[in-house]
Amino acid sequence: MIVGWRLGEDYETLAELPDGILHVDLINASNSHSSGSIPALRITGELSMWLNNRFAAENIDRDQIRAASIELKHSTERISTNRKKIISFDFVCSSSIKTDEIEYKGALVEQHTYHQRQTPNPALQQTAPSVA
Repeated sequence: MIVGWRLGEDYETLAELPDGILHVDLINASNSHSSGSIPALRITGELSMWLNNRFAAENIDRDQIRAASIELKHSTERISTNRKKIISFDFVCSSSIKTDEIEYKGALVEQHTYHQRQTPNPALQQTAPSVA
């Protein structure tokens, strides 16, 4: 979910950060960035709420969970672009849920392109002539 469409609302915030690693603490619904900043990201709260809902739906005692986190490495340098118009994001994501007995891990590598900085093409915005 963190590299899917739900992150779309936070692309602009990520675009303003230097390439690096976003650390997300799902238990405390908080995040930090390897640059030292603490970006305000909508996805952090959504993922935390989703995970807590999953715990409830699966009858998992929340007190048994010691940590739940995501690390999202993001890079924009693979494809050179005019950053004022378009940014290509590469994501490497790892996740972890820990209890006293075991740690569950996941990983995902995805590439996304952020198009919303691109100015609209005026030719595409013209209305078609009406047919009489």
